[in-house]
Amino acid sequence: MEIIVRYLFNAPTGFHGMVTRNPDDSYTVLLDPNDSRERQLKTCIHEMGHILNDDFSRSDVQLIERESHENLQAELLRRDRKATRKNLYGPDKDLGP
Repeated sequence: MEIIVRYLFNAPTGFHGMVTRNPDDSYTVLLDPNDSRERQLKTCIHEMGHILNDDFSRSDVQLIERESHENLQAELLRRDRKATRKNLYGPDKDLGP
């Protein structure tokens, strides 16, 4: 799988990134060059999530984005809970998922 990452110069206000599937089945991720490196990384990871989830086979963009953000929030909450348990019980405990 080939993923091409490019900057979209003169991006519209509020644009952070997008991904498209190309005719040769590669993907192009477009990022705003004015965003911070941290924001660009987060956006790139978000867009690659669309590739891994095969979101191109679905048509409801609003639903796709909502699910993507809900999945991210759930993962962040899971990690936060795990870190909290690690702080409470120490690093040597098997804390599970």
